[in-house]
Amino acid sequence: SYGISAGFTIAAARAKCADLSVRVVLEQAAEEALARIAELALAFGATVSLSTKEDTVWADVTGCAHLHDARNLDHGEKLLAEKLEERVRAHGHDASVAIADGPRVALAFARHARTARKTSSLRALVIPRSATKQAVLALPMDALPIDDAAKHWLDKLGLKSAADLAKLPRASLGARLGGQSRDLFSFLEGADVSPLDPYRPPQTPVERVELEYGIEGGEALLFVVKMLATRMSARLEGRALGATEMDLTFELDDAARNRAKKKRSRVVRTVVLAAPIRSETEIFAVLRARIDAAERRRETFEAPILAVELAATKLARAPSRELDLLSRETSGARALPLLVAELSADLGKEYVGVLSLENTHRPELRAHLVPIDERRSAMTLSQGEGAEPSRFLSSPIAAARFEIDEKSRLISRSAWVEWWKEKGDGQKEASGREHDWRTAWSPEIGATAWVDVDLTTGNKIIRGWE
Repeated sequence: SYGISAGFTIAAARAKCADLSVRVVLEQAAEEALARIAELALAFGATVSLSTKEDTVWADVTGCAHLHDARNLDHGEKLLAEKLEERVRAHGHDASVAIADGPRVALAFARHARTARKTSSLRALVIPRSATKQAVLALPMDALPIDDAAKHWLDKLGLKSAADLAKLPRASLGARLGGQSRDLFSFLEGADVSPLDPYRPPQTPVERVELEYGIEGGEALLFVVKMLATRMSARLEGRALGATEMDLTFELDDAARNRAKKKRSRVVRTVVLAAPIRSETEIFAVLRARIDAAERRRETFEAPILAVELAATKLARAPSRELDLLSRETSGARALPLLVAELSADLGKEYVGVLSLENTHRPELRAHLVPIDERRSAMTLSQGEGAEPSRFLSSPIAAARFEIDEKSRLISRSAWVEWWKEKGDGQKEASGREHDWRTAWSPEIGATAWVDVDLTTGNKIIRGWE
């Protein structure tokens, strides 16, 4: 509308519009955005490809229409195209989506069939195979797979569309266009067998945001982390995988201190997850819990943050499961993995785990908290064997601090248990004193205490609660 077109210099463009704002888009940033969309498209087709020169992502959706509408495949393709376009636009990109028989044909329709898209009720365009040739002939000359010099020559001949070109004798046209004529003639027939160069995503998905100015935390950091969670979710959903461990890395602006190294300082926060997660809401909830815990513990940064990076270092299968009216599933079964992941991010992975039984004769060492990332199958108890404490204390406390019933039940008695084990200094691991392992009710606490009684001194300590 201001008379500015492609090919103008910045000075010439600003001569037309003095208020023109110019932003530099790095080629690496464009390639990262296309790679992100390509991984997103993996949820719609098994093979994807991208081109930074064309600003295009292709997805082979052959045989996928029935996943969206098994009764009407044509309608299934329309639903697929609409969902794909909606997902791409949700990530802040303006996209034109077209489904056609061949990569180059689909690219031509997505880029040049504006009039067909305006008259259609759908923003995405679907060209049936039977109507491909007729639709190709309606395309403008700019959509043809030939170079700019050939397009300029055809324009001087007065040709405006592919239909005008199809009327020319192919013998003379082929002599003029040379090696391009073969692909052009097959394109005019609606036949496109161009292969896709498959895009292979990296083994570890990484999302990164470079900041224009340094931030120190708070709402600004949560805004950046929210963006990273959205992008990471798209990558994981395309792979049908979930993250079981993530690294949140902060690069600090401490150039004055590290001028000799010429590198930014990096602070890495690792989050271990109880179960694979991949949705945007779950990822952001876990990362927010980790950031809130760091602020509560006053873990401040030494310098402002200039870049934030999120990497899913460990992945696991996380298949989607359909709802079933005939099988029972409580809301707690779905919420428990996220709750454990938030607790692990808030308290630390060493404080959240699974209580398992160790294969030892010492009663006070039988219960052991295994971290989530190191959990293994717990040892099963044989019938007739006593129960175990469900809440073991990290440090025992004196039994005199609480009111405990005098009546107690003897669980076991031990002396010189595991006498063959030695410490590093040569001393024996187990003590020769006799110990009783008893349970007694505490009316003050309202629970059963597990009491360790030293029969030599008579000291009583509480090691856990049932």
